[in-house]
Amino acid sequence: MKRLLPAATAALEDLLEFTEIKLVVMDVDGTMLNSGSGVTSQLVKLMRTPHGFDVDVTIATGRAYAGGILAVRHLNPRRIRPIIVYNGAMIIDPASGHIVDQNLLDEDVISRVIDVAVGHGLSPLVYDCIPAMPSGGGTSSWPVVETVFGFAANDNALGVRDPNGLPVDWSPWDSSLDRLVGPVAVVIPTIGLDDAAANLRHDLRSVEGLSVTGSSSKYIEIRPAGVDKSTALRKLARMLHLAPPDVAAVGDNDNDIEMLRWAGIGVAVAGSSPLAMAACDYESRFRGAGGVAELFQVIRHARRYAGAVGTPR
Repeated sequence: MKRLLPAATAALEDLLEFTEIKLVVMDVDGTMLNSGSGVTSQLVKLMRTPHGFDVDVTIATGRAYAGGILAVRHLNPRRIRPIIVYNGAMIIDPASGHIVDQNLLDEDVISRVIDVAVGHGLSPLVYDCIPAMPSGGGTSSWPVVETVFGFAANDNALGVRDPNGLPVDWSPWDSSLDRLVGPVAVVIPTIGLDDAAANLRHDLRSVEGLSVTGSSSKYIEIRPAGVDKSTALRKLARMLHLAPPDVAAVGDNDNDIEMLRWAGIGVAVAGSSPLAMAACDYESRFRGAGGVAELFQVIRHARRYAGAVGTPR
């Protein structure tokens, strides 16, 4: 049975590892953002507190940058580090507008995924992401240009929307992929199509050059082979001169598994998927944003208890 996060009355020895945390990385959907209710006021207050505990924050999400940056607005901008999007395929610094790291899907792999998905009556969305061009002699205020190309299995697909709010450029399933410049991910909506989704997952096992994951039962998410949230987090930690014991990660679903295992402290919020729960070190007492807030409270309490609280760096 997984350990619950230490309570406020816990012994110092149970809190010591939390005093070492310098970076907290959060999944977004189902973790930082509660389904249907957003971020709790308690978490927003903790994020925006200028003093209290010396810890940086970031997110690791399957969302596109356009979707991930919406979550970042809740964070303290003085503490935010480069964010991990597309399930680890990209790291983007919202402060400088720089793409820190990017991993691309091979065009032949994408073509095979589209062919297999459409064969099962599913309509994949291909995400193309390139650096924004400077305008007016300066740096663009938006670091990347994200384009979503949809490949329709049938006319019903034209009603499918991108979950990040990006417009979808629909094309026939057998159209050319020449327009792709920086393909980083494929997302396949599967709502109400459980049998087709199961068959697709089975068939994708034979396609090399990709890995398959999911942040919910609504989508199948494709990323480059060997890429996940932990590979991006490892790169980010190295850039920040951090080791796993300096990092706490909190998540709730299968696409968080590798990240929860890699971090020195992996926390699954209540109600997490069985695989995410098996990968974590601690379980929160609360679901979603309440679980993230509990982790921050434990870090704050541990630092105070150990006399480690000081002025933020």
